[in-house]
Amino acid sequence: MIRAKITDPWREVSWDEALSYAASEFRPHPGQAWRDSIGGITSSRCTNEETYLVQKLVRAAFGNKQCRYLLPVFVTRRPVMA
Repeated sequence: MIRAKITDPWREVSWDEALSYAASEFRPHPGQAWRDSIGGITSSRCTNEETYLVQKLVRAAFGNKQCRYLLPVFVTRRPVMA
């Protein structure tokens, strides 16, 4: 499913159209080189192997080290000391 703008409704498309649309939307920020404008993000739900593959892809295919691993955020409540 794709949509051109956030205000547009989602529409079902074929895999070919979805991949073509995704490829057409990859462009660097103004004043930034391609290799510096793309990276990878993994989460705590990914296995070590999946995280490793993402960082290998980013380093080998895109030529940079922009990989982030998002850890879960735990909120703790502590009593307020008066």
